[in-house]
Amino acid sequence: MPRTILIPIPNHDFDPSEVAVPWKILRSAGHRVLFAPPDGRQGYPDPIMLSDIGLDPWGWIPGLKELRVIGLMLRADANARAAYGELERDAGFRARRPRSFGTLVRRRAFFRPTICRHAG
Repeated sequence: MPRTILIPIPNHDFDPSEVAVPWKILRSAGHRVLFAPPDGRQGYPDPIMLSDIGLDPWGWIPGLKELRVIGLMLRADANARAAYGELERDAGFRARRPRSFGTLVRRRAFFRPTICRHAG
């Protein structure tokens, strides 16, 4: 039985792998997926996880940040980046709702991705 799934996300720096891949799986299973950033504005993924620029230990050094080695292994993989590209075009992602306790309680199902904050 298809359900409406609510996924709370932060306004910025969410891991695209942990949001887009479950979204794709849930959508493929026939569920409607909605997103709820704290204030209802569009949420944005961590750009480093999509580009890998800055994941290498020397990524903070001007001129060397473009030299990518370790970052290529740490960034979101090709499947996750492709899933995020699809997610950006999805009406459920664009039709954001403010996150509140009442919104979560009224939903019968929700998925909570791991939210990690990094320094900087």
